Amino acid sequence: MRHLGKICILFILFLTALFAKFEVSVSDNNIALGDQIIVTFSSTKSDKFPLITDIGGFEIQSRSQERQTRIINGKVEGSFKMHYVITPTHTFTIPSYTMIEAGKTVHSDPITVTVTKNATPMNGDIVFSMKASKKELYVGEPFFVTITYKQAKSLDIVDRQLVPPEGKHFWIEKKPIEKRRTTPVAEVITLSYLFTPQKEGNLTIHAAQIKIGERSLVRDAWGMLRSMPKYRTFFTDPIAIKVKPLPQAVDAVGNFSFKVTVDKRASNEREAVNVTIAIEGAGNVMDIEPFKLDIDGVMVYDEKPKRNFEFKEGKYYGSFSQKFALVSSKSYTIPALTFSYFDTKLGRSVVRTSEPIPITITPSNGAKQEQKPSLKVEKLSSKHSLSTTPASQRAPFWLWLVIFFVGVLVGWLLSKLKLKASKSRHKELKNSDPKAIILALMPYREDEEAKAMIELLSENLYENAKHPIDKKSLKALFNRLGIE
Repeated sequence: MRHLGKICILFILFLTALFAKFEVSVSDNNIALGDQIIVTFSSTKSDKFPLITDIGGFEIQSRSQERQTRIINGKVEGSFKMHYVITPTHTFTIPSYTMIEAGKTVHSDPITVTVTKNATPMNGDIVFSMKASKKELYVGEPFFVTITYKQAKSLDIVDRQLVPPEGKHFWIEKKPIEKRRTTPVAEVITLSYLFTPQKEGNLTIHAAQIKIGERSLVRDAWGMLRSMPKYRTFFTDPIAIKVKPLPQAVDAVGNFSFKVTVDKRASNEREAVNVTIAIEGAGNVMDIEPFKLDIDGVMVYDEKPKRNFEFKEGKYYGSFSQKFALVSSKSYTIPALTFSYFDTKLGRSVVRTSEPIPITITPSNGAKQEQKPSLKVEKLSSKHSLSTTPASQRAPFWLWLVIFFVGVLVGWLLSKLKLKASKSRHKELKNSDPKAIILALMPYREDEEAKAMIELLSENLYENAKHPIDKKSLKALFNRLGIE
């Protein structure tokens, strides 16, 4: 009987190994583009499933494990499952996988999943589309790419994940213009992105996509219902754009005004003349290169251009502004500046030119001084004797004493006032911004120490450098140069 029992146990183990089961299944093998599927690996004997990072070349978006053990009529039965979630974008085949189960190598069957284009009707619960304001344009000409998302109010959407449109050889404004409206049955959102082609030829704006998570109830490994989003992904169609070359090199594309202005046309040697270049109009100003001023005998300090844009009546309007500070010891002329753009309405290039601006500089030592009368000295003739003042006409001693003490008092007051003015000047110097200090030192740029200080301050101000500035040295420099 003992041997019979052993034989029965071995027979049961043999049958168990013989009928051990490993298989791969899918939740649906015929889906629409953007839908998710769940790929499940199942085994009755082991949870040592193959280690995988993708299925059929598609990224695994999430995974979960399920494990159950049951005892029926004294028999122990197991169930091990691994669930993988993927979003296929085209028809593919899940390959055959291999695992070891009860000491035996087993294989799953391959599965073909068919993916068809998701043709969502305009009256569907979800509508996702994309269009371009222009499909044929010039290099540098801005246009809009607008995404429209429509969602039925009856849907319980808990998550939305948008992948915006992209394309090679386009400058793209990442912050879109967003508009929302509500109808009796749906919520509609439009996002308009500004695109500017940087290269001629046939370009493509790739499809945008949105992943929608709708609330659903699923059972977990313990058989309990829990809320979990069920995702669907929608894609737009790509858009082909034909970009034509510009007839000649220009600074921008659109229709612009161009102005060059100064805050004054006459200045002193130590004062700066501020120049402003302003460009405004319908077109993309982001591609406009900074201007350069090179005037003989003039120190030029330029600021980084400021570019702003806004949208009016569905059009893009931009403004470009760049400022300069000019310092010179002699009069000079700001030369004529040019700005060119391609006018798409006229179909030709337009060149705007500013007028030359003469600047008159008055040197700091050029002020006319009052002519003092010269002192005339004559040699006395030996024939004339020196006249003397009678003692009765001389000032009394006490008057000379009063004059002496008044002079001492006035001198003391003047020294105090000078010291106070010096402290006030140094306090102003301490609180001055780098630009004001640079302008104060400009007339003394031939001085080596002043030139070095100007270079340090300029790098800090215009190149974001972090050079430490010794305020004591700066104060001593101002004192030595006599800068008040």
